Amino acid sequence: DPERIGLALEVQEPEGGLVAHLASLPALGPITLKAGLDGPRTAAATTLALQAGPLRVEAKGTLDLDGRAADLDVTASAPAMQPRPDVSWGGVSLQARVRGPFTAPDAKGTLRVDGLQAAGAAVRRLAADIEGNAGRVMLHAVADGVRLPGGAPDLLGAAPVLLDADARLDDPARTVAFSLSHPLLTAKGTARTGGDLSVVADLAAPDLQPLAALGGVDIRGRAQAHV
Repeated sequence: DPERIGLALEVQEPEGGLVAHLASLPALGPITLKAGLDGPRTAAATTLALQAGPLRVEAKGTLDLDGRAADLDVTASAPAMQPRPDVSWGGVSLQARVRGPFTAPDAKGTLRVDGLQAAGAAVRRLAADIEGNAGRVMLHAVADGVRLPGGAPDLLGAAPVLLDADARLDDPARTVAFSLSHPLLTAKGTARTGGDLSVVADLAAPDLQPLAALGGVDIRGRAQAHV
């Protein structure tokens, strides 16, 4: 009604069911989902528990549906899994806290993934940290031990790949400043993700020879590009 909300959702699916098929993860395992909203629309108690094989995701807290705000704790964990032949990981851990308006939340979270493999590529360890305050959200991610598909799998493996992003959710343009760095390649720029999409970036490759070798071409020197 205009003042209160009550919602209870329960989903169960055996292994290899519709959800696993749509997600193209046939070995994800049996899926169980329980979610609920209960209470006044300005502070509805919120719970979510998702289990997919040994994967666990939980969220609990409150939602302000009228004020478009949240106060939620989210956790996720998974042991070593191979939900399909070309996708696997050695372990996943996520912890996050979100408080405040959807467009200007106070947020803090950490993600750790070990032994990730997908489509022929692999990352030995992925670590991402996110913080948000008053509409600003910052991401710092490190991918260590990156392996690429193709003839030079260890091209990026000698050093970690670093990604930093700074987004403004309270700006209608939702501008994101980003920086991607590795000894072989760097990219810095800004992207407008709201309204008319656009990207401005500067790319630099201090040594072209290892990159050109991917295409079987012998090129030496360095390169810079403004896109």
